[in-house]
Amino acid sequence: MLACHNALGTLLTAFCHEAGYHVRREAYVSQLLRQDGSAAVLDVVAYPLGQAVPILACDITVRHPFAQRYMSVASSTRADAPGHAAAQGAADKLRSYRASGGVHVTPFAVEPYGRMHGEAYSTLATLTDLAVTRARVFNGSQVAPSVLLRRWLAELQCCLAKQSAHAIASALSKEQHLTSLLPLRLEHGSVAAAGEVAPLLQLSGDREVSGWQPQLGTVVQGIAVQGARCAGAARIVPL
Repeated sequence: MLACHNALGTLLTAFCHEAGYHVRREAYVSQLLRQDGSAAVLDVVAYPLGQAVPILACDITVRHPFAQRYMSVASSTRADAPGHAAAQGAADKLRSYRASGGVHVTPFAVEPYGRMHGEAYSTLATLTDLAVTRARVFNGSQVAPSVLLRRWLAELQCCLAKQSAHAIASALSKEQHLTSLLPLRLEHGSVAAAGEVAPLLQLSGDREVSGWQPQLGTVVQGIAVQGARCAGAARIVPL
């Protein structure tokens, strides 16, 4: 999950930049301490530039619902089963740090199949509001926050889908056929019609995928395309 964790950090950094923050990765935050008293080093720390908003100190975690710790609840019919792993991940992060100086940790907890904790969703919603306001001031953009949020969520889904596809291929010693682990951004040249699936990711660059069992190729492409479904993207490209 390390590759997925790093890819999400790159995307979240891009979102913060778009919202007008200066961002540091793997940054020490003097106002926060871990519960054991050690220094807090967080995945994405965003500092506002000329905005009356607090520092955003995010710690990313990817929790798999099939892990033994979460399986009993995640596979049940309980009302809190959907997103249980992400919720537990967020709770772990909140317990790990002591807030001080007006700064608190913001957990960014997601699951490989796309569910995310409410704190992560709220963070994205706040960032889209800031990004839209900034774009309106600097270039007169009239993009609605809901449109930008939808695009960002689609990009996150693409990132998670690609990492899941790579994990399957790696487990079967076929990872050489996938493109790099860089996260993906969506280029919007047109909006797909309702129900239309955006183009598939190119899993092997310009080369044909050779040596794969047909079933495996279908499975990996099926997983990868989920991030593009309902994205309304003209095409998907690596950063």
